[in-house]
Amino acid sequence: MTAVQTSLPLGKTPTRKRGRGRPRKYKGYATRYGDRMKFARRTPLHVTLKVDRAFKTLRRRDEYRAVRAAMVKMLGRDDFRIIHLSLEGDHVHLIVEATSHEALAGGMKAFECSAAQRLNRCIGRRGRVFVTNYFARVIKNPTQALRAITYVLCNWRKHRQDRRYECANWQVDYFSTAPSFTGWARPPDEDCSHDFGWDYEALPVTEPTHFLLKRGWKRVGRIPFDAVPSA
Repeated sequence: MTAVQTSLPLGKTPTRKRGRGRPRKYKGYATRYGDRMKFARRTPLHVTLKVDRAFKTLRRRDEYRAVRAAMVKMLGRDDFRIIHLSLEGDHVHLIVEATSHEALAGGMKAFECSAAQRLNRCIGRRGRVFVTNYFARVIKNPTQALRAITYVLCNWRKHRQDRRYECANWQVDYFSTAPSFTGWARPPDEDCSHDFGWDYEALPVTEPTHFLLKRGWKRVGRIPFDAVPSA
């Protein structure tokens, strides 16, 4: 007797129902922060913040002033210090020092709340500004410190902001702490802050106290202001 294989009817392809399953991450960006990151002494870190799509760009006068005001408010803290910062179109890069993981969390919360209130006021909206938790990476050695500082201060070249017409004469990014940075391999030729059509004030700078950010990175090399960071 010959066996005959019968075909089984195919069911409908299951569809994802709204609100079911694991929540999706913000498209194109990681949403994690190292919950297992614990430290109890002053530590340098590279931190990244992503902003909501409601903001077309952070590289405008009102948004710049909003973040600058939030940085000024943080100047009195000793447990959390913002050393370097750069504003890109839809995200912010920071290099910070924190005395512990609790100080890092508290300092970032204070900075985000202060900046969010002012940024929302710029475009007349309410709601969340930073759409993901901050991403923090510990800087552990002089090489990492050199790369982190280069990445933050020269990140505008990575995003080709230096090719924009209004930035044609700039050698450093005026939407960052780069104009106040004194560690360039060769100082910029001229001050281009007068190119703005508004009263420009540089971002406040906090002097580093950790060895890696103060002198350690200089043991590895110097930073040319025309460096283009890799991904």
